[in-house]
Amino acid sequence: MAISITKGTLIGRGRVADVYRWGDDHALKVFRNGTSLSQIEQEAAIGRALYQAGLPVPATGQIIKADGHYGIIFERVKGPSMLAEMSAKPWKIIQYARLMAALHVAMHDVIIPDLPLPSQREHLQQRILESDVLSAVSYTHLRAHETVLDLVCRLLLEK
Repeated sequence: MAISITKGTLIGRGRVADVYRWGDDHALKVFRNGTSLSQIEQEAAIGRALYQAGLPVPATGQIIKADGHYGIIFERVKGPSMLAEMSAKPWKIIQYARLMAALHVAMHDVIIPDLPLPSQREHLQQRILESDVLSAVSYTHLRAHETVLDLVCRLLLEK
């Protein structure tokens, strides 16, 4: 759905997107240029699967196109961020680290059939192929001038 929006208050900024307040109960994660629609659809599908599995994650809403950028609507979790809490109460950093570790263990304990996660190999291959920094080189050239760092790329691309 394509709409024009007046973005709400910026409530978060990440590597690939900014998160804005979207009404009282939702947040809109607006992706920057360079994030493909398929990546956004995959994130939304994973978010829905995690929520349906009962993990403590916000509900994932629909994907929208807003002012030329795609975004995902999420349930808004109200309250201070963990980062803000740790900054205000640094003596609680260990407590929050343990909480994050426990949450990660809980996530890894849940098995979700048909979760649309690519293998790590596929993910890295796709990132390499879509990179604006890397240029295409021939396999022969790569092997002739292979360094230890190049070996990683070659092993990822070979099957």
